[in-house]
Amino acid sequence: MVVIGFMGVVSQALAAWWWFQASCYEVPEDVQDLTSELRAIVRLNARAAIAQSLAATSAVILWLTGAYAYQG
Repeated sequence: MVVIGFMGVVSQALAAWWWFQASCYEVPEDVQDLTSELRAIVRLNARAAIAQSLAATSAVILWLTGAYAYQG
């Protein structure tokens, strides 16, 4: 249970960090290839979405196991 909770907290922190990095990403004025710059932003958003998904799954698992443990 502690490992699942820790995994949720870490993945939530990573998601927040990657979304912050994506939102602060600066595209240079003299960019030659805008596609590569957009790909970098997309990679940050994809990593953040995967980390957020792991955090939500961890929360659901903790909730289900906690609800099951206190029923009986």
